[in-house]
Amino acid sequence: MTQLFTLNEAMPVLTWLKRNTPLIHCLTNTVSMNFVANTLLAVGASPSMVAAWQEIGDFTLVADNLMVNVGSLTDARLRGISMGVQTAHENGKPWVLDPAAVSDKLSYRSSFARELLRYYPAVIRGNAAEILYLAGEKSRNRGADSLNDSNEAIGAAQMLAQRQNAIVVVSDESDYIVQSSKTQPNPKQIKE
Repeated sequence: MTQLFTLNEAMPVLTWLKRNTPLIHCLTNTVSMNFVANTLLAVGASPSMVAAWQEIGDFTLVADNLMVNVGSLTDARLRGISMGVQTAHENGKPWVLDPAAVSDKLSYRSSFARELLRYYPAVIRGNAAEILYLAGEKSRNRGADSLNDSNEAIGAAQMLAQRQNAIVVVSDESDYIVQSSKTQPNPKQIKE
């Protein structure tokens, strides 16, 4: 049986964010950089977008968290992301993996995203196709758009959450947050 989180369970997290203003080092794609920064500011975090691969390891040390999106991937970004993730892992800093557009069709980014799993992200956030792909299951996508429904990915998300000891967020028309066997719909879909 799937257990649901409540909005009341999420409120302490938002309160903590506002009170502590964590520094989040964001290695995100160029398309979403401004949106990510503004969203983090809105919830009370302090975003940073240091992009020079030569500084990413050092900056990860001073940040509270690391967020990685494999979109807009280049050789230099791959090198920087690798340094950031390895630094976060070695220093016990939680990090988030957004496996943008991973699929059988895009082997460069997809192989890299799967390699990053060995550094155990605290959170994995993707659409249904991306989560299915990372879990080793059949997925259907068109670029960054999933052709799978989020409901199709719940089992894969639960398996990935257990295997990686991570929170897995499946975002689509219906959003789910999975931690082992506990599943939460997106708070915007919760009715009190």
